[in-house]
Amino acid sequence: MRYILILLLIFTSAAHAAGPEKIATYDRKTWPEAIDSNAAFDRASAFEGYHFLDVLSAVDTGSAETIRAFTGVKEPDMASVKRWVRFARGELVKNFNATQRQDAKGWGGGSKIDSAETYLALMRPHYLTLSPEYDQWKERSRKFHTRYVYEQLRLAALFPRITSEILKLDQSERNGFELNDKQFILTFDDGPSPNGVTGKMISELNSRHLKAAFFLLGERLETLPPEKAQALYAGHYVGSHGYTHKAHPRYAQWQSSIDRTHALISAVFSTPSNRIGFRPPYGQRTPEMIAHLRTVHHSLVALWNIDSQDWNRKIGPDQLSDRVTTLILLWRKGIILFHDMYPKSIEAVGALHDFSREANIEFVDPG
Repeated sequence: MRYILILLLIFTSAAHAAGPEKIATYDRKTWPEAIDSNAAFDRASAFEGYHFLDVLSAVDTGSAETIRAFTGVKEPDMASVKRWVRFARGELVKNFNATQRQDAKGWGGGSKIDSAETYLALMRPHYLTLSPEYDQWKERSRKFHTRYVYEQLRLAALFPRITSEILKLDQSERNGFELNDKQFILTFDDGPSPNGVTGKMISELNSRHLKAAFFLLGERLETLPPEKAQALYAGHYVGSHGYTHKAHPRYAQWQSSIDRTHALISAVFSTPSNRIGFRPPYGQRTPEMIAHLRTVHHSLVALWNIDSQDWNRKIGPDQLSDRVTTLILLWRKGIILFHDMYPKSIEAVGALHDFSREANIEFVDPG
């Protein structure tokens, strides 16, 4: 109970902001082991999952009063909260089971588990017997997951009144959990950037032989001659972010925004309409939009499950890559959201690629 009260005090002040005032990140160097093999990745992943589940278990997610105080959402949607908690716990169980390799000593002696409670019970002795060199990591990681659980529960409490990436509205949507273990997709929103970052980001990706998905704003794409746009994005996937960056559920011209941008992308890049995914600004969409995409364009909504939060001016490239690395370890698969508007994201992507080669994870071609 004391821990829950501390959590409530931490987050109540940020209750009514459009987004969290502080985001979860911490210095990955506090983890004292090199993550340079499958076994090392699994070990770090299992411990991050332990902290996440331990923090989540300390919150009474079945109580509307607790969720209201914890998230600052006056009228939390408890069905969505319960749905997200059930999903998150299930994913962490899957992830633990992915560490149970036959060629290694897995955390449960190689056996599979079927509940988050068993995960915590199996990991707790390992956690409690970690040497003092892990103390700083314990402190920083727990703070990270306390903040991250708040981020996620707040989105769940608002859903579906305010839609986001936290849950699917329709099973046709893609959010990254469909990928195989240790597979990830890099994605970038809001381009082409007026400050030239898009070109620099693509040069960095190309130099590292990485493919990514770019979700473009129609009004910005129109500023480029078609030949220049084709050359800029050559070799990468291009999708729609709508014509203008507005929350489409409250945008009377949402249908025109989708149709106009689909037509523009199709004309510039010779892309069939059914190959143009739509990433809604802020992740906000409605069942009507999903139906429109399906029936008119035969395409779908492209979400994400790892948010870099690179828009936050208070964090630098190291904190950015450390946040994403921690979420890679936690979720073990997914679609990573960046914006090709911020130079710091270029450096962060480079650091993530270096990490991927050491940890044997794969950035897959979204095409």
